[in-house]
Formats: sequence, structure tokens, C-alpha cells
Amino acid sequence: MIHFPVFEHLQVKNYRLFPGTEQQPGLDFVIMPGLSIIAGINGLGKTTLINVLFRLVVGPFELPKLENAARFGSTARVRETPWPSRREFFTRRVADKAEQATASLTFAIGAQRFCIERSLADCRLLSATVNGQPIDITEGFEAAYKDQVVGSAGLGSFVDFLTTVKFLTFFNEDRRDILWDDQAQRQFFRILFSSPAISQEWVQHEAEIGSADSSARNASAFASRLEKDITGLEEALEKNTGVTAELAATQKLLDADLERQAELEVKAEDLKSSSPRSPGRWNGQSLPRMGPDGNSRSFATQPWAGSFHPSTKRRATSSPIYSPTPTVWRAVPMRRTRSRGSSTLSWTGFAPFAARTLRSRSARR
Repeated sequence: MIHFPVFEHLQVKNYRLFPGTEQQPGLDFVIMPGLSIIAGINGLGKTTLINVLFRLVVGPFELPKLENAARFGSTARVRETPWPSRREFFTRRVADKAEQATASLTFAIGAQRFCIERSLADCRLLSATVNGQPIDITEGFEAAYKDQVVGSAGLGSFVDFLTTVKFLTFFNEDRRDILWDDQAQRQFFRILFSSPAISQEWVQHEAEIGSADSSARNASAFASRLEKDITGLEEALEKNTGVTAELAATQKLLDADLERQAELEVKAEDLKSSSPRSPGRWNGQSLPRMGPDGNSRSFATQPWAGSFHPSTKRRATSSPIYSPTPTVWRAVPMRRTRSRGSSTLSWTGFAPFAARTLRSRSARR
């Protein structure tokens, strides 16, 4: 069976919005059984008084923010959240910021009788008792107090207790049309007509369904974007058909050039391997020269072949370096090695050379 809070006694102290009288400062109001009416002009604090009652019961907690404020919500809330205005709602209405203001409430939930005192500066719980026994208020998020009120109300969680008190016990200005909202009706039927165990299982299944639905929506949105991108790429390929054909033709020409290059490299390697690198020979044959008698002679048989000393420009046989004939085959020096005080030329290649007619040093002498 579900039990709702029944208010018995309200006290407000040191809150300038309710100064009271000299004989009885503050506000001390015993709520009798039956109908109680709070009447007054605008600005006297009627709404503030209702909110004091509400916050004394539920504390500085609120339901999770709804995506669509016009409707109650399709799924049950899993846990409560801190109330964003807990340090502003009551302090901004008075000049002293409600630094010393406190409020206390005595109410019953079923067979349990609670006495609660809170600071109006931040809705902090100052003291709490149930049937005269103190409740531990040192635990974070008022855990002991929440367990007591939830168990007394016969509900499955503090979120369900907060929902019931906010929308059924109180009828605030931010109320929703819960009587005509099918989603709200389903949630209140769960809270009021199911056992705490079944209610909690319902909430767990709804949370899993909501998570799966959100994942499916995200996957569907991603698939839609991917399909759109693929369609755009296909259209771009269709528009660039001519460019594709031109690229294909160019690729064929490039492949042919690469094949021809490979063939030429193979031929070059064959030619290189068939040509010995020996002095005085070209393509496997001795390089001839024209001697003084007009006959061609092998370079290796010429008297001037070899090395010489630069100081005398003579070989060991005193032969001249150059032939006196106008046109000769000259041994081209390709490498020079130097040593201290002397220089030696090594002949490693041949080329035709039209040389000047030179006389040997011995002839000039």
C-alpha cells in the first residue's frame, strides 16, 4: 500500500519574509486535519511557503531534466539529481541571504512520524528523527533519510517518492497535465499499483530499452549519412567518366614506356658484359694507329706506349712521347696518380687525335 506525507506542524525562524510578531516571531503553524487555506495578496510569500514545505520533505534534490517539458516523459527516471537552485531560491528573496533562517516540519508517512529541520540558505539537513529516534545525517546525499521515507511510503526508490510528492501531493505552478498525458499515466500506474520489486524491474527494463533505442537511432543516422556520401561519390564518378578514360589511356602509354625502358636496360647490360675493360682495346679488338711508314700498328707494339717521367718526358728507351706524324691515335690519360716529387700517367682509354707535329727533345738538340 502506498502512503503519502501528511503535514502536522510547520515552523520558520529568522526568515525576513515571514517576520511574525513581537510576541511570536517567525512562523508557527499547526496544520489541523481537514482543509487549510493560505490566502493573501501578491508578494506576501504564498508560493515561497509552499516551496518551503516541499523542500523540507524532499530536500535539495530534483528529477532529471526532461527533454520535452510539455510531456511527463516516456521512461521512468533512474536516479535523482541535485537541485540547481538550492542555494538561490530562498536566499534571493531576503536581504540577509537567509544566513540564519531555518525551517522545521513534522509530518507522518503511514505509521512513521518524522521531524525534519533544514537550513533555508542551502536546504541542508540539520536534524532528522523518525518516531523520536535520530536519523544519521552525516552520510552523503542524505542516504539514511531517503531510505526511511521510501520504506515508509512503500515505494521502490527515492525517485518514485520524489515524483509522487511533486506531482500528486503538491500542485505547483510548474505542474503538467498529468491526468491527460498517457506517458505520465503509465508511470503513475507503475508507482501506485505495482510492488516495489516489480516497479524497480520495470524501471531497469525501460532503461535498457531506452539505451538500445538510442543506440539504434545513432546507428541509423550514421548509416544514412554513409549512404548519402556513397551516393554522392557514385554521382561524381559518373560525371568524371571522360577523365577516367583519359587516365586509363595514359596509364597504358606509361606501361609501354616502362616495358621499353626495361628492354633497353637489359641490352645495355649485355653490351657492358661483352666489352672487356683492358687498355688498348675497343670491342675486343686492338686499337690501331698510323705509324711513320703509313701502316697501322697495334697500340701495344708502339715504342711510345707506356708511362713517362714529366721531367724528361722520355721513356726508358728514350723514345719520343708523340709520333711525328700529323694524324695519330692518341692514348688518352684517364687517371693521374701523384707521388711526392714525381707524376705518373696511366693510359686506360683511346681516342683519335689530330696532334701537332712535335719534335722530340733529342731531335731539337
